[in-house]
Amino acid sequence: MQKHPNDPSIPMAYEEYVYPQTRIFWQQRLHYYSLDHYRLQKDMAKLIFKSGGRFLTGTDCLNTYVLAGFSLHEELQELVNAGLPPYEVLKASTVNAAECLKRQDEVGTIEPGKIADLVLLGGNPVADITNTKRIRGVMV
Repeated sequence: MQKHPNDPSIPMAYEEYVYPQTRIFWQQRLHYYSLDHYRLQKDMAKLIFKSGGRFLTGTDCLNTYVLAGFSLHEELQELVNAGLPPYEVLKASTVNAAECLKRQDEVGTIEPGKIADLVLLGGNPVADITNTKRIRGVMV
């Protein structure tokens, strides 16, 4: 299994789902990234959060070694690794996203009358953010 180019401790379990030409494209772009750049981004995220900034999560599909769906879980984990509390990281995908889209009356929290797709997890993501990968069911 290939490792993430910016952090060798992250296995890239989704490599089998990536089109071979995409993998070649990614490998050709590796020179644009460095561990220093990666660490700086994490330091900036922590500073922004401590200064009252809020985050949104999302998938930058055309970025190197970022695959939609899989990469969101990595993003959540990296935000926690940068020093953000897991609860706040989860809000970046739910409450904060709804507020940014000005749809907080429709989505973003679980309340009567709101639209909600729910994911049943095999563990508490507030206790361990990697539990977001332990999907046991989806309710639409």
